Parts: sequence; C-alpha cells; structure tokens
Amino acid sequence: MKRKILFLMILLLAGWVASAQTEKGNWQLGGLNLISFQTGTEKYSSGTYDMKTNFTNFSIGPSILNASFGEGSMPTISYGLTDNLFVGIALMLASASSKDDEDNDKSSSTVFLIGPSMRYFLMSEKEFLPFVEGKAGIGSYSYKYGDSGSDESNLSGWYLGSGATYFFIENVGIDFTLGYQHFTNKEDDSDSDSKGTQTGVSFGIGVIVAF
Repeated sequence: MKRKILFLMILLLAGWVASAQTEKGNWQLGGLNLISFQTGTEKYSSGTYDMKTNFTNFSIGPSILNASFGEGSMPTISYGLTDNLFVGIALMLASASSKDDEDNDKSSSTVFLIGPSMRYFLMSEKEFLPFVEGKAGIGSYSYKYGDSGSDESNLSGWYLGSGATYFFIENVGIDFTLGYQHFTNKEDDSDSDSKGTQTGVSFGIGVIVAF
C-alpha cells in the first residue's frame, strides 16, 4: 500500500513539474541542437546557368557553428503568452572557415538570421510533451575565398516542425524535433539575378531550458 502511494506521489510530482514548464508567464531557451541531421536539395541559378544537387549533413555538437546557408540550428528565446503557447525570437549567428591544402587559400562564411518563433505544446501533464512549432527569419549570408573578395547575399528562411520534449530535471529538458525547412539567398546586387535555395527535412536532438 505504501509503495502504491509513493508511486502515485511520484507520478503527480512529475506531472506538476512538466506542467510548470509550459505555464503562462514562463520563459524558455531552446533550439540548441547537439545532434543534427539534414537532407534535401540545393538549387542555384544565375542567368542561363542552373545547378541542382542533393545534400546530406550530419553533425554532433552545436550545429549553430556550421555556417552553410540553411544549415545550423536556430536558438530561440520565448515567453509563455498562455499555457502551452510560447512565442519569441529565433536567431542564427554562425561562422566557419576552411583552408585549401593545394594553394593554401582560406575560405570563410558567415550567416546571420533573425525572426519570430512559435511553439505550442499539445499537452502539459505527460512525461513527454509533444509540440508543433514554426520559425522564420531574414538576414544575410557572406562567403569569402582567398583574395578574390567576398560575396554578400540576402538570406531568408522558414521552418515548420513537430517533436517532443522530455524534462529530465525540473528546468532542463531534451528536445526531439523533426521538420521541413526552406532557405533562399539572393545576391545583394540589384543587377544580379543569382539565387540559391535549399529545402529539406531536418532532425535534431537538443537542449531546452525553462525559467
């Protein structure tokens, strides 16, 4: 009998902790992917030239550090407008560099993207909290190779997905996400018709902090 009572108390406590993380007035910091997988299609067009390739990316560690346009996580800071509904700001700020072994030329790229985010938890008193979410943003993408100068482009993108959160302690949880993303970059030149797009499916495992 005592074991049953203790078990029920643990279940009630777990439900209360999970519910508290999705209540109105709370804050959440999320989108910090530790494992990321993305697959899809990249297209590039400029005048009469068109190119289409398939891509697959897998990374372990903070994927925000990968500065390929359309690649990397978008951390969010959001506020609970109502129970289960969180809205906020999504931000991607990333840079990366590499070196060509043949001619020792260095290349670097930088991504900046900012915009609104929304997440709605479908329930609030379960061990795993399922949700749907969306993010969108505008910003810039720059690429530089050796001494040939740099290319600047306007960047925009959006993401729609779903997933589940498991709070393994009161204020820290693990996010499992699966979604569809679309990014577009266009050279920052009114006389240029160069345009690149990236679309695909992404899967991530990350960290979320509630406070």
